[in-house]
Amino acid sequence: MSENAFLPNGYEPPVNGGGFTKLEPGDNKFRILSSPLMMWLIWADGKPSRVKFDRDNKPAKGPGQKDSVKHAWALVVWNYQTEAVEVLELDKQNVISSLYKHADDEDWGHPKHYDIVIHKKGSGMDTEYSMIAKPKKAPGQVIIDAFLETPIELNNLLVENGNPFLNSAGSPKSTEPAKETKKVVTPDNWAKGDDIPAGFTEVDGALVAKKLPF
Repeated sequence: MSENAFLPNGYEPPVNGGGFTKLEPGDNKFRILSSPLMMWLIWADGKPSRVKFDRDNKPAKGPGQKDSVKHAWALVVWNYQTEAVEVLELDKQNVISSLYKHADDEDWGHPKHYDIVIHKKGSGMDTEYSMIAKPKKAPGQVIIDAFLETPIELNNLLVENGNPFLNSAGSPKSTEPAKETKKVVTPDNWAKGDDIPAGFTEVDGALVAKKLPF
């Protein structure tokens, strides 16, 4: 390494995962972990809002040049790039159509059973998207663990300022600083009356690990 080099050769900063998925140029590989929340995605004055999808009641498009109304899906996914469970919001109609056709095909079925790759090419108005499906295989244990530890309620996207990311007790995560922590609950120290840790449910007074919904 040169004495004038600021960073060592081969250094790459870590990628911070979680939150909403951003499609990057090139291949974006995912494992879908939910059925889609179907909605109208409305852009007005540079801000998005979402309403439940109703084919017969499409919201009116705003007067702005960049205003739009698109049919969209929201999905819980494992993002292989960020190695995190995220919310993927899809308004690319050809990708939605490809997913629909695969899910409707008896040989493919629900895309929770195979990985997909969304390819992003170009930029701006010339951006193109395409999708391919990978051969079926079970999700790895890392994906299962992350899914169970990352509770998400997609329907909260339809609520103004709604937060789909939940804490282990099923409430939206707060950005407020923690006031006082009486007990950090884990599966090992849990007692009846405590908050239930992410990835578990209570059955007859005991903790039982949840399973993937497929």
